[in-house]
Amino acid sequence: MINVALVGKEYSDHLFTIDNLIEGETNPCKIYQEKLGGVYNFLQIDTPSVKFKVHTSGKKKAFIVNDTAKSVRTSITVENEISSIDLDFIGTINSNYSWCHVSYLDDFEDYKKLLDIDIPLSIDFCTINSRKIYSDILNKAEIIFDSRERKLLYCDFAVKTPIIFHDPEGIEVHKNGKILGSDFITPLQNLEVNGAGDIFAAFFIKNYTKLGIIESASTAMRSTTDFLSKERRHSEKEI
Repeated sequence: MINVALVGKEYSDHLFTIDNLIEGETNPCKIYQEKLGGVYNFLQIDTPSVKFKVHTSGKKKAFIVNDTAKSVRTSITVENEISSIDLDFIGTINSNYSWCHVSYLDDFEDYKKLLDIDIPLSIDFCTINSRKIYSDILNKAEIIFDSRERKLLYCDFAVKTPIIFHDPEGIEVHKNGKILGSDFITPLQNLEVNGAGDIFAAFFIKNYTKLGIIESASTAMRSTTDFLSKERRHSEKEI
């Protein structure tokens, strides 16, 4: 078993599930939920070989619309408390874990302090902000996760760390501007996709303890789709 620190802001999610969102109109909400989100999404999956533990700094509220007809989500976030990372925080991570995942690096106001993490590090993002400003920590990381539609955010600087781009149609693994490998999957409809990127990263880290990077990403892609499908069936039973 490996111990993985999950570092991120504490998200309080307000989730609205809608069958087919029509912008500019009144839309009935099929399901409304309140729960912890963000880095806490990792804890939804069963990982006997990996022990995840959350360490938060800063707080946010997220108001999220899951449009199941299009299998897309849209979120509006409210900052409640900025991040405040100190030496004790970093020391706890370095002393007690063999891997650290930073959930939404672009959430952290003091992200440069994360450069003091000296164990293997993975990173993901939640906005379309420039990635170039994070080049120092990106090049230090072991793995970067990002959405495939955000590939252009990496075109204006060099990244030696492997980047796993993912979307509902598959994955691409890039390094130094070149594609190391890719895989594809048939997108499924009528899914609640909020948290899918976090679930994908959790499955990848689990797989990466025993598989190579391409196979880990491919397996995580299929495991994430299976997980979301099961969640859909579970939601349908509850209605």
